[in-house]
Amino acid sequence: MKWNISDKVKLIFVIIVFFLFFIGVFAYLNIKRLETNTDWVDHVHKIIHSLQKMYADLKDSQTNYADFLLTGNKNYSKSCETDMNNIEKELNVANELVSDDILWRQNMEDLQLLVGKRLTSMREGLAYSKAGRPDLAIGRVKSEAEKESNKDIKDLVNRMSGFQIWLLKTRKDFEDTNTHKGVQFMGWSSFTAFLLCTLAAFFIIRQINDRQSALQQLKTSEEKFRFLAENANEGFVTVNQGGKIIDLNPASEIMFGYSKTELMWQKLTRLMPKRFLEEHGDQAFEKFLEITNPQAGVSARELYAQKKDGIEFPVEVSVSVWETKEGIFYTTINRDITERKFFMKTLLKNEHRLFQFLEAIPVGIMVRDQIGVPYYANQAAKNLLGRDILKDETSLT
Repeated sequence: MKWNISDKVKLIFVIIVFFLFFIGVFAYLNIKRLETNTDWVDHVHKIIHSLQKMYADLKDSQTNYADFLLTGNKNYSKSCETDMNNIEKELNVANELVSDDILWRQNMEDLQLLVGKRLTSMREGLAYSKAGRPDLAIGRVKSEAEKESNKDIKDLVNRMSGFQIWLLKTRKDFEDTNTHKGVQFMGWSSFTAFLLCTLAAFFIIRQINDRQSALQQLKTSEEKFRFLAENANEGFVTVNQGGKIIDLNPASEIMFGYSKTELMWQKLTRLMPKRFLEEHGDQAFEKFLEITNPQAGVSARELYAQKKDGIEFPVEVSVSVWETKEGIFYTTINRDITERKFFMKTLLKNEHRLFQFLEAIPVGIMVRDQIGVPYYANQAAKNLLGRDILKDETSLT
């Protein structure tokens, strides 16, 4: 299969469109992944913030709780209760944030259990203090169990926050690697697309130049043909596939007696004799093509045509066929052979008179052609030779 420039340009454009589509899909997937990653990072930050906020409130509540036990100032008691309420809210928020993760659900349950015990202990201590027994609450604060509980809460919060921070760092390293690869891919893709566009532009410019050159050559050929046709003695008449005249030269106007405007888009049959049209009817143009047989090549046929004034005259017709995107066309080359016919008729008459004169002469006369073959012998020559010299020479050859 031979590829022309037009096919190459089409193929390159298809590749470019497919390539740009692929780049667009890749960019869209990267944007969606970035959005997902952003949501995930925001989610992790909320978990860390919630855990850190909860632990900070827990430390504040323990400080206010200890100050209340030591001073009995109710402001510390109120602050402690407010902090404990905030702790429970932060625990609920953190619990909702990790609800989809089984591992974090277990850690949250452990943290809620530890913090719940610590809050229960502080609420009981506040109740003892308000009942006039702060010594019982102070005793709990100093107990090893309370200290161990505080340490377990701190370790669990640090472990959970640290793991989340590790996930953030790991995810960031992974995303940085993917972003670098994505940037490289987009860069190479853009460069490749640029090369393909440049290649397509090269072929387009080349195709335009080739077409302009072909058009220029065609225009030159048309101008030459038009000059020859306009100045030719023969009549050129071009018709379309339906037999309608689309062009003719000045010689045709003189030959048939019509102006060009009168014949344009008229049937070619308008130039044919009435007897031909009456004989073949609507199939006259098809019969004309059958007689002239343009598919067999340009060969002359002697026919009759009709002028505008109705006078018939003999013509020698040659028909050529050619095809374009618009369809099939026929060009007829018409030569008026009226004078030729007249001279041939006159020549035959003169030849007949000459032969009559030679036959009447009582002298033998024989005529040979340029290669010595007998062409004519009068009766006296035949009688003199005692044989028909023309028949004998013909039989010998």
